[in-house]
Amino acid sequence: MALFHILLIALAVFSPSIQGRSIEESSEDSLHNVEKRTTTASGFNYADALHKSILFYEAQRSGVLPATNRIPWRGDSAVDDGSDVGIDLSGGWYGAGDHVKFNFPMSFAVTILGWGLMEYWDAYEAAGELGNMLDSIRWPCEYLIKCHPSANKYYYGVGDIEIDHSQWIRPEDMDDYNMIRPSWSCTGQCSDVTGEAAAALAVCAINFNKTSSYRDQTFATQCLDKARSLYDMTIFSPGKYTPISNQYGNGTVQYPSSRYDDEMAWAGLWLFLATGTEEYHDKSGDDLANFNGAYYYFNVSNNMFMSSDYALRAKAKTFSWDDKRPGVQLLLWKCRYFMNNTVYENKAQKKINSMMTDWIDTFARLDTGLTISSNLGLDWGSNGHAGRMAWVAMMANKYDLSDASEKAERYAWAKQQIDAILGNGSHSYMVGFGNNPPQRPHHRGSSCPTTGTCGGPIFNSLDPNANELTGAVVGGPDVNGTYVDLLKDYKKNEVTVYYNAGVQNMLAALLHYEPPYEGC
Repeated sequence: MALFHILLIALAVFSPSIQGRSIEESSEDSLHNVEKRTTTASGFNYADALHKSILFYEAQRSGVLPATNRIPWRGDSAVDDGSDVGIDLSGGWYGAGDHVKFNFPMSFAVTILGWGLMEYWDAYEAAGELGNMLDSIRWPCEYLIKCHPSANKYYYGVGDIEIDHSQWIRPEDMDDYNMIRPSWSCTGQCSDVTGEAAAALAVCAINFNKTSSYRDQTFATQCLDKARSLYDMTIFSPGKYTPISNQYGNGTVQYPSSRYDDEMAWAGLWLFLATGTEEYHDKSGDDLANFNGAYYYFNVSNNMFMSSDYALRAKAKTFSWDDKRPGVQLLLWKCRYFMNNTVYENKAQKKINSMMTDWIDTFARLDTGLTISSNLGLDWGSNGHAGRMAWVAMMANKYDLSDASEKAERYAWAKQQIDAILGNGSHSYMVGFGNNPPQRPHHRGSSCPTTGTCGGPIFNSLDPNANELTGAVVGGPDVNGTYVDLLKDYKKNEVTVYYNAGVQNMLAALLHYEPPYEGC
């Protein structure tokens, strides 16, 4: 193990106990001074958009679908995933318009969605979507639990990119084509994928342990146990993973990782929040000694952030499946009540504020208000970037990282991003919602009829897709505002589980701050 990581762990183990308040207490709105809005000025039904976004995730499900399936054109698929290695790896989400299961971006989407549910639980509840939302994140979390069958083994995806991308078929028809679906695994030096999976399961643990009629402490415990084990893999065998390619491991790769340190810190912070709220809630006095279990996770992350040679302090371009630095900086600020260290507070605050200045004041805005930065290579999936950065702005406000004038500006900008995506211009970018929405998202299951053939004739067709992919947010326009609703266009018209995640979080936030709620 690298000396750097040994020092981090040693610092965490021998750090003093947390003083003062509980973790859960720090997330209360009373600490954040964000004024609630009492009118809705946009004209958009955010509750309906939230409802439809949840339906999109149901359309992405792999495996044996439940009796409660609400997507009539979807059926069971990839039920034998993992058979090549003798374990059950069925379930989870297809990541985009294809049928490879990429755990790296899938886990990121779960973490973001779970974060949004944790912060704006009341909005889901008032919109009548709480049960659907918990079902939504439970599906991939059950799959991630399967993917970690033993202490030093993690399966980070299923599928062959070259074989999968050579066929334009429904996921239900893959068996008819004898499609090979290899399982991808690691036994160490894959801290990026194990760290993100640990974060996702920690967030699931937080939400499923929350007091409600949907509380499931058994499942929450399963999630937390697996998260801790994955975190051990993340920390004690650091390194980057080998991205998914073809069955031989020598083809085109997707979702390569630029670094793994951000996932190490990201996972540690989510485990800090999960262990603090679940196991040590309302501890005080002598019981605080037991808080060292939770504090370990926080202090590893904090020490990584403070290390002089560590890039977590550097300003990120965006918040994405590959770059968790904005999330780490926000969570360090959220958890600042447990550290008497203004140095790290100021560093986290400075980087978030600088990043938000770029997005609000520097980057190009279309007539709709959508912000795009082509010079940073962020015009592919522009809606996804805008949605996640709107979420960063909202959390900067909620965690009191913004001053009073900044809060108003950031709230207005974040809302503007979502309204642009929902269609404040000539059309909406959410399928099945608003004015002139997309009809041809780049998505096999949506485009292929449930009976008959698919393939080239469908892929090349200009007709609307056979099945509406309700709630999916397509990639979006380029920096010039150019967008064509074309099935072939995977840059502007593909959908992914992580494009929707930031947008859905923002819908819940806007419902929270702009009542009344309009149920579906």
